[in-house]
Amino acid sequence: MSGEDRLPEGHMVFLVHGINTRALWMDEIKPALEDAGFLVAVTGYGVYGVLRFLMPFDGLRLKAINLITAEINAELHKYRPKNFSVISHSFGTYIVSRILAEHPELDFSRIIFCGSVVRNDYPLFQYLDRFSPPLINEIGTRDYWPAFAESAGWDYGSVGDTGFMQPAVESRWHSGFGHSDFLKRSFAEEFWIPFLKGEPPKRGDPPTPLPLSIRLLTQLPLKILLPLLLLGILAFAWWFLLQRDPAPKIAAEPAPVRQAFTYPKGDDERGTKWTRPAGGDAWIETYESGQKDSFLVLHRTAWDADCDGTVVTKKVDRDFQIFIPDKTAGCAGHDLRLRTWKYVYYGRWSLIGPIVGE
Repeated sequence: MSGEDRLPEGHMVFLVHGINTRALWMDEIKPALEDAGFLVAVTGYGVYGVLRFLMPFDGLRLKAINLITAEINAELHKYRPKNFSVISHSFGTYIVSRILAEHPELDFSRIIFCGSVVRNDYPLFQYLDRFSPPLINEIGTRDYWPAFAESAGWDYGSVGDTGFMQPAVESRWHSGFGHSDFLKRSFAEEFWIPFLKGEPPKRGDPPTPLPLSIRLLTQLPLKILLPLLLLGILAFAWWFLLQRDPAPKIAAEPAPVRQAFTYPKGDDERGTKWTRPAGGDAWIETYESGQKDSFLVLHRTAWDADCDGTVVTKKVDRDFQIFIPDKTAGCAGHDLRLRTWKYVYYGRWSLIGPIVGE
């Protein structure tokens, strides 16, 4: 592309944002470019969340890539500019790199990356005839997000932290800049507009390595460790919930409480014998025939203001519960009561028989 073709007249600039943002910076950059004579096209793909960004599924990224590609083609068809360039930020640089590789019908003039998450082994040399070099790679010395993206994400890199070691790239450091500090009108007027007009890129600040703590952190395989940590937290939460007694707890059992009693059952006037071994967590119901049923203690509760008792359920059939009143003065005359989740008595207590012996 000739220098004349890169003049502002008929030159469209596309803006592509990153993740987890509404890209309000575009409202500041767009007027600066328009005042310099450029056509400006704002693109977008909605708020792209961090979790979606870190997932290894390319189909999630393709949706954003295809949408931006469609928006670029629509703007080019509508305005038919002589040239078109792109300024992209963060995940937007990854989108542009994929468009450059996968859509040979699109020939850019200038390409500007800010806080880029493109990999350093991206084969830019294969696409040098698709744009006017150099590609500008803006780097903030206090921007650590690209390094985190490379360590925790899939198919990402950190050229926005360490530099883009490729032909036809101008990596430009800016001292004290964070991840989004490039996205200002004053920065665009000083660095981007002259470059988009065809001038050589201005020099930045001296290169600065990442702090040692960040370099050590990003050496960890966070893309593997973070999912394992999440699974560990979920497993611990599940284990913790299983340890909890689902039954409500009240005060410890008063003394004395019943340890044995009988009550008539059906036509058996001799009734059944109920016993609770000292310190045990179950009641045993014994029939005259010697048959036994075991009942698990669920929790303590109060039948009314004067009578506490124990709620039990059959170990092999938990469709019903039985309330056993304590052996105290306030419980005198209270009977065994049943609550079932079957038939017409769904969830309600009903009388099943009086306690007639100790």
